[in-house]
Amino acid sequence: MGYTHYWTMRSLNDTEWALLSELTRALLARPDVAPLVCEEFDVPTKPPIVSENLIRFNGKGDAGHETLYLARPDDDWSFCKTARKPYDVAVVAFLCFLGHLGCAVSSDGDADDWGAGRLIALEVAEALDVELSWFPGQLGE
Repeated sequence: MGYTHYWTMRSLNDTEWALLSELTRALLARPDVAPLVCEEFDVPTKPPIVSENLIRFNGKGDAGHETLYLARPDDDWSFCKTARKPYDVAVVAFLCFLGHLGCAVSSDGDADDWGAGRLIALEVAEALDVELSWFPGQLGE
């Protein structure tokens, strides 16, 4: 199966989606993350999408695997296999944001696999004055 992350969405209201979008934009703009991500691995010059109804990103070229895709209203796409490629840190950070918003998050990995992404999520949230309330130690909860 490979290294895959899963989530179960709940309906996010406009305020929650705005927060998720703000956190995600800040995440994907970081100097240590921005060079790793694009909209789709086979189009590495197209930037990730963070809009009113869609969040979509992948790793660039051979450093990409499956696309993280989240659309509104809630759709049935609920996993992202990263194969531990470099953009996994962005996916993990994003999932920390989803967990903070009350969505169920799980992974084939364990909390140790989430160290770098968790740190990035905490740094992004702190810079935006958001105190994250969910951490990878709570995987599957």
